[in-house]
Amino acid sequence: MCREDACMAGVLARAYLQAATDEYNNLLRDAQLGPDSDYCTDVEQIKTIAAKYKLKASPVSPKSEAQQYVDSVLEEPYTENIKNLLKQVRSVLDEKKTLTPQVPLKVAEGFLLELDNVTRKGLSEEQRQFRQDLKSSVTPSSAAKEKEKNKDSAHRTVYAQPFSAELLCRDWHLHNEGFQDAVDEGTNTGFSGVFCTPETRFNDRMQAPLIRACGDAKVDVKSHASFETDPAVVADYVVRLMSNLDFYPLLIELKTDGSEPTQDAAKAQVLEYASRAIKSAGPQWRKLKGYLFPFAITVCNDEVSVYACTLGDEVHGREAFPSILHTKLGDTKLEKLGNVIEWLLDEEHMAHYEKISAIAQGKGSGLTSIREHEDDDVSSAADGGANNTSSNGGSSGSANGDVQNEEERDKAATHTDTAARGKDGQQQRADTEAARARSAKVATRYKMCVYKGGKDTAAVAMVNGKMLKVCGGHRISAAEEAAREVKGWQLLYPHKKVEVYERSRPVFACPDLSQKRRSNRKSTDGKKALHGTGIKDKAGLAAAAEYLLRLSKRDLCHCDIRSHNILRNGCIVDFGFLREAGSQLPESYSTKLRERPRKWLLHHDAEAISADVVLDWESLLFAYVFSSTSLSTAMYRLLEGKAFLLQWLEAKLAKLDKSDDQTPALQDKSDDDDKKKETAALQDKSDDEKKKETAALQDKSDDDKKKETAALQDKSDDEKKKETAALQDKSDDDKKETAALQDKSDDEKKKETAALQDKSDDEKKEETAKLLRNIMQHIACAYF
Repeated sequence: MCREDACMAGVLARAYLQAATDEYNNLLRDAQLGPDSDYCTDVEQIKTIAAKYKLKASPVSPKSEAQQYVDSVLEEPYTENIKNLLKQVRSVLDEKKTLTPQVPLKVAEGFLLELDNVTRKGLSEEQRQFRQDLKSSVTPSSAAKEKEKNKDSAHRTVYAQPFSAELLCRDWHLHNEGFQDAVDEGTNTGFSGVFCTPETRFNDRMQAPLIRACGDAKVDVKSHASFETDPAVVADYVVRLMSNLDFYPLLIELKTDGSEPTQDAAKAQVLEYASRAIKSAGPQWRKLKGYLFPFAITVCNDEVSVYACTLGDEVHGREAFPSILHTKLGDTKLEKLGNVIEWLLDEEHMAHYEKISAIAQGKGSGLTSIREHEDDDVSSAADGGANNTSSNGGSSGSANGDVQNEEERDKAATHTDTAARGKDGQQQRADTEAARARSAKVATRYKMCVYKGGKDTAAVAMVNGKMLKVCGGHRISAAEEAAREVKGWQLLYPHKKVEVYERSRPVFACPDLSQKRRSNRKSTDGKKALHGTGIKDKAGLAAAAEYLLRLSKRDLCHCDIRSHNILRNGCIVDFGFLREAGSQLPESYSTKLRERPRKWLLHHDAEAISADVVLDWESLLFAYVFSSTSLSTAMYRLLEGKAFLLQWLEAKLAKLDKSDDQTPALQDKSDDDDKKKETAALQDKSDDEKKKETAALQDKSDDDKKKETAALQDKSDDEKKKETAALQDKSDDDKKETAALQDKSDDEKKKETAALQDKSDDEKKEETAKLLRNIMQHIACAYF
């Protein structure tokens, strides 16, 4: 079941279950359920908690609102069999026919099973056509013809509508730089004056300059080339490898008209060739994912555009389709085409093509892009030069004549030659490193798995293990959406690094949280990570509730809680609608989604909707309900999810109450500690006094001796000392009084601060308890 079908099916299920409201209410009132009932355990748990906390467990369901809701769903472009089912719902809700519309739960389950079966085939004509198009990579114009012929094309596994992934790969600018350098090298006159009409002559005149532009590269230029997997499709020109004549690194589409519509048509055509070129590369073509191949070129009159392509995956629901992703390297004029082709066939690119050609042919990893022995060549050249110079110097020593002068000249020449060769070696090493750097840019892989958003861009993708989201959808500010994403991650995952890439539209980059607690290497596969949405089990529900509570405590609303925004491990993502409670939602906000709160689903007017914390929890409940692959279990999962969330919230409340109970005990302990401290202080004071008395007696004895001695020596000096000591004692007493006052002031401040802190903590606990009870009430009475 694809993602769109699953969402619509959930909305239809909720529409039908409006007619089962009365029987659901009976379950939670006085209905007697046997022990074998599927609902017995969960219903009893809900009743018990509801009675304990005086919660209202029956939903409020104005019948008129339910009728309006079903009427609005009937306006959707569903197939006739779906509309007939909806009419059954409408007839049950019609007050003219019955005063108490009610559908037994068994009948509701039967309807949901029927809905499951219909959904597997596609709910709407649009969805059916979409799935038909996915099976063929032909253009929309020829899709109808293929359908009439009931033909299954050989290339049907490659998705037909390549789209730009320019925003997803920040590193593709490395290739854009190479393209610009090639264009800036100067004018290649080989293509000057080539353009002419009609198109057949233009094609003929292109061949010679194309061959010259390829130079010594081991390639062949082929005009009107067909593809091994689809001989009926013919490209104007291809450049193919001599080692694998079915491997086309360069594809060229020619047009004599340079208008914008013609350029768009040429682009679509050459990208269609790209899908054929990939499948024709060899039996292992699927292993080429992420490699830059092929390069597509359009020549429209004098206008030239160059695109880099790669094979990726495009995900629809739980299915992944190979898809051609591309980015535009740039535009130039026809006279510069030779420069571009020469660049795309340089040593680094040719090594890259040979490597991935070998991969496609199943011949291993292919050739290395830079020969490993080049460093040895550079070293030996430098060493050989030095050795050669030394040898020449030795032979000159046996010559006749002025030996000393000859030796000096030879030594000087040897020194100069060695230095020159050393510089050459350094330059060669630098050239080798530069070549390696260029080769690394060419060989960079871009493993991409995308959820396609709009017509030309991907909304969410995984690129080389990193999750990317293109901001600015839903007709809301791209900058605001990016800021909300950053804020949400800072609150829930503060230790994770996130970035915003400033491009034509901001791109939010974050780690792949679905790989948490995984050690399997295969977990890095983009498809598996993107498939990992929906609450897997109660552990996932508990984790999601924990994350959501962090937002709720801050009075923040996610506003887009649904199964596609919750990973299998319970991590909540996609904070594009994050806002404070009470804020309005944008006009473009979609209310017709299966996980939306009941009040939003029934009213549809997004501008009249205010964000509310408790509504996020209702959406969380329905995210659990619709994470199941079958709608027939919807009622069971609703009751199961309710019971679990109510128990989880009750445990949170109990933890708060336990904390409150511990507070008096802690206070008593604090009082005992204070008493002990006072007793110890008195004891210390008593000990200090004894020490002072002993010291005073000792001092007195010493003073007497000193006084006697001093009196004999100098009576005047003794008097001076006494005066100084008296002043010093007075000063010390003043300091003690100041310290005592300071200690008293500090104690009072600490007590006041502690009292305020206790009051603040109490208020926070009270607010949290109130929030938890409000959530419990809302969960208790939530219904489809």
